[in-house]
Amino acid sequence: MRWLAECSAAAVGEALGAVAPELSGYPVTVPGPAGKQDPLYHSGCVPVGDRFFVKFAWSRPAALRLVREIGVLAALAREPKVPFLPEVVASSADPLLMITRRLPGTSLFEVADSIDPDHAARQLVRVPGRLAPPGGPPARRSRCRHAHRRAAAAGHDQDLA
Repeated sequence: MRWLAECSAAAVGEALGAVAPELSGYPVTVPGPAGKQDPLYHSGCVPVGDRFFVKFAWSRPAALRLVREIGVLAALAREPKVPFLPEVVASSADPLLMITRRLPGTSLFEVADSIDPDHAARQLVRVPGRLAPPGGPPARRSRCRHAHRRAAAAGHDQDLA
């Protein structure tokens, strides 16, 4: 695993050219000194043109977080897929970066306050295989069935469809 030596447009552009040469012609702008004080936060996510984002790191702690994120997104993209995840177009460990497709819409951060956590929890309970995978621990399956029954008894079963 090799992370970027610095947070600069030139370093990101060079890494982008190595991982996805077809995107090397897109403009890349890296913001100022964000995260320079603490190596844990030496990472960035910047637009590549208007169709992609590139996520990168320039310290070991930040690189370890990015490697974990790449692995989690890859696992969640396998069947049965989790909906509404960023589409990873390309990723690499040398140089370390991840490229995702940019889609039109609203940022989760802009709508997070409008999400009803109880409704979201009831929907998650309904998704088969997510919270209680087949053959998973019996205690977990039991908790999921119990949560589903509580939601149905409270008259929320129409929300689960």
